[in-house]
Amino acid sequence: MAKAEKYRINFKTLQGQEARVEFYFEGFTGATTELRGGIKPFVLKEFNTNDDLFKPIRPQMAEIEIIGSASGVSIDDFLMDKDNDIEVIFYYDSLVTPYWRGWLLQDDFQEIWEDTNHILIIRAIDGLGYNRDFPLSNAGAEVTAKTTPLQYIEYCTANAVKDWNKFYCFNNLFHPDMTDSATYTSLDQCTIDPKTFQIQSTEYESSLEVLDKINRGFNQNLFMYNDNWWLMRMEELYVPKTENLRGFVENSSVRTAINTRYDINVGNNEDIKLISPSAIRNINRRTKENSVTFNYEQIGELITNGTFSRGSLLTTTAILKQYNLDSFDYKYTTPPNPDYWGFGGTTPPTGSVTRNEEWSNTSYGYLEDNYVRVPGEQVVTTGYDYFLRSQEVKVFTGEKLVIGVDYKFETDFTEDGFFRQMVVMLDGAANNYFLGQDGKWYLTTSTFTININTDEEWFIGTKYNQAGSPEPTEYVSLNVESEPIPDNGVIKIAFILDYHALLDSTNEMHIKALNFEIIEQFNGISAQPLVGVKTAFTKTDTLYNKQENDIFLQDGFSWNYKGTLLNSGGTSILDSTWYRYRFPTEEMSFRKENNIAYWENTRFNRTKLDANFYGILNNGDRIGLHNTVIFVDDDPDKVYAIVNLKEIDFASATWSATLLEVWDENKDGLDLDNKTFDADVTTGTYNNPVNVPWTVVTAADFSIVGGYQITYNGVVSINEPIVISLAGNINTTSPAPLPPVNTTFTVKQNGVTIKTQTYPVSTNPQAFTFNLSPSGTITINPSDVFTVEVSNNITQIQYTSGSFTIDYQYPGTLTYDTFSEKYIYNK
Repeated sequence: MAKAEKYRINFKTLQGQEARVEFYFEGFTGATTELRGGIKPFVLKEFNTNDDLFKPIRPQMAEIEIIGSASGVSIDDFLMDKDNDIEVIFYYDSLVTPYWRGWLLQDDFQEIWEDTNHILIIRAIDGLGYNRDFPLSNAGAEVTAKTTPLQYIEYCTANAVKDWNKFYCFNNLFHPDMTDSATYTSLDQCTIDPKTFQIQSTEYESSLEVLDKINRGFNQNLFMYNDNWWLMRMEELYVPKTENLRGFVENSSVRTAINTRYDINVGNNEDIKLISPSAIRNINRRTKENSVTFNYEQIGELITNGTFSRGSLLTTTAILKQYNLDSFDYKYTTPPNPDYWGFGGTTPPTGSVTRNEEWSNTSYGYLEDNYVRVPGEQVVTTGYDYFLRSQEVKVFTGEKLVIGVDYKFETDFTEDGFFRQMVVMLDGAANNYFLGQDGKWYLTTSTFTININTDEEWFIGTKYNQAGSPEPTEYVSLNVESEPIPDNGVIKIAFILDYHALLDSTNEMHIKALNFEIIEQFNGISAQPLVGVKTAFTKTDTLYNKQENDIFLQDGFSWNYKGTLLNSGGTSILDSTWYRYRFPTEEMSFRKENNIAYWENTRFNRTKLDANFYGILNNGDRIGLHNTVIFVDDDPDKVYAIVNLKEIDFASATWSATLLEVWDENKDGLDLDNKTFDADVTTGTYNNPVNVPWTVVTAADFSIVGGYQITYNGVVSINEPIVISLAGNINTTSPAPLPPVNTTFTVKQNGVTIKTQTYPVSTNPQAFTFNLSPSGTITINPSDVFTVEVSNNITQIQYTSGSFTIDYQYPGTLTYDTFSEKYIYNK
């Protein structure tokens, strides 16, 4: 089935813009019916009304008013079976590009009867909130690979109304392992283990919870504007009014850099104006302390499929369900020197491993036992060890292992003695080891050479058919706590069906309740008494209010704990050397960068405004959550972010919002360093010149490429005069100067002319002295290129003197409050 437009509402805003609401119904065929809108035909408001600059998800809700009696409809006409059966698309100003879209809510209708008028009020949402009811998945499939934050965000919005074919991103937090050029973001250059979001076995947190954790970690908002998703790291707004935001738009996998601002100028002579009731000003008080807490939580399933829960259903009988077992290798090997690691080992020609659920009755009974069944075939001439081997688990020197499993045999046997049931192997960076039943690590060869007759202590097992020994067909618990791991590396575990159990007849082992824990050490401290770490910026002033936040992602941590940030391939842990693009020399932990975003906003008292506005177009652009606001008449030195878009009433062209100051020209920013770029003309005589050549005297944040392209390498925009002088002789021209030939000297910025000097030449040679300085100040953005070009009718020129100079102020350092990190211990 497909959706088709069943209804529409056309109206004009008070400013005269065309507006339209379209309703697309699943399975509808037929002509579109035009409905009559009410006084407020379409109002859009933010669903989360918290005045929080850093709220990670910003869903919006539309309220639509229809005069049902005049349109021939009632609320019954909007009742459908599914929550996504009716899609609402809204346009204004442009009837080609949608402004917003959402699903019509099926449980939030009103029909108001006023005399003979029946007024319908119906609502629609963008679907972000629906994701609370859907666990993290990739279109229903379990996410098993280490995945980028950006991909998680896409997975977690799968049940919202809009896809990610086109989206906008403003996030310039990077790690040295990443590319930080235009159109790049850290969101797709690092990865997170999906077990970070695992509750137990195959149960995961809701998509909404995952969205919240990722966006909080990166201090970013997710919202819809102009029918596209936007990701905005709010710390990006902490820049002067003259500095652009750096981001990109991706459309069908093609990215285009963005370098602009989204300011709304509010004033008496502006497109957007304050209206009554007047704006109400409050103060967000600066804080004594800004803290961020990261709680230590070990991954529940360190061994892939360590719960034995993954695998497709094979068969069902009245008392048994059998499943495949994923992520384990089933092999056999030949004693007395068996290979359990995987250099050899052979897949058995017959038999297969299954997970068995034994029920009193599979239709209506209860579960009696749940175990993994590993078969072994009796071989008369040669005895084989059959084994089940886990995937690798990364470990570090100094950690300890806690391992346990319940084990039994299906069939009794007469052989007595020690039976090998489990082997734990460490493939270290320098050496290899086996873990003994006594918890010690035993050095072995690079190929894990072992002898079952001489190296019994390297195995974990049980003695059977001796005085006081357990019955083979009863479960025994195998448990080992290791001494500190002697080397960085990877661990594998093999569960063994000892060939001695197969001498009487074919047998099988049953294992269940696998427990695998790693006891970490952080900075030499055992992780057992630790529950987390707290990062804080603290002022020395006498203040009493504190800001406390949680973070769920962290660098430089552990393979085995939730929230660890990994490189793009998921093969190494990112260290604590993050930086913001505007501050390329800083090296900070991810957690500290997260805290800085809070600290910067609360280090001063900040103005918070509740205001009402007239005007829903700003210089021809539609307004939205991406905008910042400048009050050009009342408060021109401050920039405000929209922290709660209370309502946009499109018919009346009005909107109301709560705004929070994010920048004050008089107190924010870094201490400024005075810098000078200075270059001299490269003197000499040149035939058929095109560009004036330059030689660096003082580089500052500039360089000269190809001898003539003056390139700005800074990461913040500057706005300063450019002073250019040039002198020399024009030796020859074409044609010869009879009559005089008009030559030109042109200063260009990124190929666009910003200064032209016309100079008539009446004799050869003819001296010249120019001031080529562009008028006023020039905004210079990162990567801008300047050239001075000469006209092609000059065939020979001599440069005798000249200079290209920019005096400017560049952000230096920022003085932070006292910073601390403290471990949080179990009480």
